[in-house]
Amino acid sequence: GSLAPTALIIAEHDKIVPARRSAPLRRAVSNLVFERTIDAGHNDIYDHASFVAAMREALATIEAASVGPHGRLDQVQAFSAKSPFSEALAHKRTRRG
Repeated sequence: GSLAPTALIIAEHDKIVPARRSAPLRRAVSNLVFERTIDAGHNDIYDHASFVAAMREALATIEAASVGPHGRLDQVQAFSAKSPFSEALAHKRTRRG
């Protein structure tokens, strides 16, 4: 497995990728630094404030886990608040008002 810090966010009511299928993934990830289950389905997870909060926390945790002893990112380039995914979330929130 990769040594890259990894986050796992699970949609509890996902009918496409059932939450129970996350157990093998969880065991396969050697550096799981964040895990959260969201009360959502496959297609509506992005509409839940709890997902946005979990994603922000996951990104911060990955970034913190990626900083080496000299204050620089270690082995992997962590996602930042300016990642395309983060900006897409911000844009979606702005459109909804």
